[in-house]
Amino acid sequence: MNGELVKDLQAKIILHWNARNFTTLPNELQHYGSHAKEIYLRWNNIHVLPSWIGFNLTSLTNLYLEFNKLNSIPNELSFLKNLETLHLDSNNFTTIPEPIFKLSALKCLKFSRNLIKSIPKDIKMLNHLECLDISGNLLKFLPFEISFCVNLREINLGENQLLWLPRSMTRLPKLEIISVETNSLHFLPALPFRSLPIIDIRLNSKLNWCSIQALGQKFVNLDHCGEGVSLEKRCGDWTIVSQQFIETRCSGCTQTIFLPSDLRISHQNESTVSSLVELSQRVVYEKFYAICQNEDLGCKDEEEAMDVDEDLKHFKLPKEIEKRLEQGPSAICFKCQRPLFTHVYLSVTHSNVIQIPHCLVFYCSKSCASE
Repeated sequence: MNGELVKDLQAKIILHWNARNFTTLPNELQHYGSHAKEIYLRWNNIHVLPSWIGFNLTSLTNLYLEFNKLNSIPNELSFLKNLETLHLDSNNFTTIPEPIFKLSALKCLKFSRNLIKSIPKDIKMLNHLECLDISGNLLKFLPFEISFCVNLREINLGENQLLWLPRSMTRLPKLEIISVETNSLHFLPALPFRSLPIIDIRLNSKLNWCSIQALGQKFVNLDHCGEGVSLEKRCGDWTIVSQQFIETRCSGCTQTIFLPSDLRISHQNESTVSSLVELSQRVVYEKFYAICQNEDLGCKDEEEAMDVDEDLKHFKLPKEIEKRLEQGPSAICFKCQRPLFTHVYLSVTHSNVIQIPHCLVFYCSKSCASE
C-alpha cells in the first residue's frame, strides 16, 4: 500500500491524481475509496479499469479519465448508480461501451478525440443526459434514437464526418447549443429545432441550402446579405438530376444540391399527385403522433395525448411506416403547415446567408405551391 495515497483517501472526497503514470486504478481505492465523490485521473497510462470499480466506489459522482489508453470498460461500471459525470476524452474507444448506457444518473458524457465510428441506438437509455461531447471522432451518421435524450442541453459533434443530422433531433425540447462545425454536412434538417438552440455549422463546405423555416435559427458567425428571404427571387432554372439531388443554374454557375434520399421531389409547377401512402402518413401523423410527441401540430392537451398514446398500442402499421412516423416529418408545407414525409413540391430561392446560398421552400401540393 502507498501510504501517501491512503492518507489522501482518508482525508478527502475529491482526489486529484492526474499525471502519476498509473496503468490502472490504484488498489488503495479498492480498500479506502468507498466515500470518494470525484476522482481526477487525467494524463496517466491507464489501459484497463478493474471490475471492483462498480462495487467499491459506489459514492462516485464524477470520474475524469481523459488522456489515457482505454478502449473498453468493465460491465461492473454500470453499478455506479450515482455517477453523473464521465469524461473519457482522448482514449482509444471505437464505440461507446454498453455499460455506460446503464448509468441511470449520468448527466455529462464526454468522448471527444477517440476513434468512434457510430453511436449505438441504446443512447436513448440515457434520458437524464444533459451534455454530450463526441467531437473529433469518425462519425458519419447519428441514430434517430438520440431524440429520446430529452434532457440534452448541449451536444458537441464538431470535427467528425457527419453527412446529415437525423430530423428527430429537432424535437429535443431543452437543447441550447449544438455544434456541428468541421463536418461534411450536405444539409440540415428542414424543420427548425424546437428549442431554438445556438447552432455552429462553420466549416461545412458541402452545405449549400437550408429550408425557409430553418433559416431563421440562431447560427454562429454567419454573414447575412439583406434583411430576409424573398420568395420572388426564385431560382427558376433548376433540374431534378436524381432522387437525391438537383442542380441549380444561376448567373452561369451550376451547383448541386443534395436532398434527403427518402424524398420524392416535384417541381412547383408539376401536376403530379402524392401517393396514398404519403397522404395516409400525413393524416396518421397529425391524428396520433404529433400529439404524443408534443409537436406544434395538433392538440397539446395532456389527457388527449394519453388517450392517443393508448390508441396507438392497438393501431398496427407496417414497420417501415411506423419508423418513419416516429422519426417525424421530413419537412412542413410552407403554406398550410401540413407534415411532409416522402413527397414534396419544391421551390428554390436565394438565401440571405452568404455561406448558405440557397433557400428551399417545401409544399404539400401544387395548389399550395401556386399560392
